[in-house]
Amino acid sequence: LLVIFLAIRGVRLDFRGKRFLPLLSLCIVEPVTFFFESYGIYYTNSTYAGIAQALSTVAAIVLGMIFLKEFPKKKQAVFCALPMLGVIFITTAGQKLGVLNPIGLACLFLFCVTSGGYKVANKGASAFGPYERTLALLISCLLVFTAAALIERGGEVRGYFEPLQHSEFVWAVLALCVLASIAANTLANYASGRISVAKMSAFASTQALVSTFAGVVLLHEPINLSAIAGIALIVAGVFLVNRSGQ
Repeated sequence: LLVIFLAIRGVRLDFRGKRFLPLLSLCIVEPVTFFFESYGIYYTNSTYAGIAQALSTVAAIVLGMIFLKEFPKKKQAVFCALPMLGVIFITTAGQKLGVLNPIGLACLFLFCVTSGGYKVANKGASAFGPYERTLALLISCLLVFTAAALIERGGEVRGYFEPLQHSEFVWAVLALCVLASIAANTLANYASGRISVAKMSAFASTQALVSTFAGVVLLHEPINLSAIAGIALIVAGVFLVNRSGQ
């Protein structure tokens, strides 16, 4: 779909004369992050995953300081704690944390690190355009997850394509491809080349806000004071991080 879009728009991709190591690092970190997140949720629950996502902000800032020599202002570092607290408020609102599983805890810790590493790697590969990074990411995920699916099915190719017979599955995949993969990655790649890792991490916390809003409006899910407090913390944190960085 992305290739068709680029061909229609006449967008030219140019990979020549650029260092491929940063782009390769980005392509490796992306599927690894999904792997740790998925198994972290499988062995624990979405609440702990939300907390790990919030803590990935700290990991991103620390890794940015180490690898990119990008040091946030003191106020930015302090204000980044607000979106983190907001995500924790939202993910724990009305939920029981459940029992910790050592494997799940390890996976979520590694997800926290790799998620922060993804933001740093994206910034490091900013020599490549947004569409170039998005295309590389989609190809890497296609190769990794197709191989994983075939291995899981014992190499049975027919079973791999069987879900495509169901229209609900096809529409869901198209929605994920267009919105969650192509659009989301392109916008994130465009932003990473223009703002700092600290700002990028603060904006990433709005995922929990959007999810909560969609759940209330579209799925008519209940909302409580803890979730409202979390939303307020995220909005305030993102605003203050960006204002203090000017």
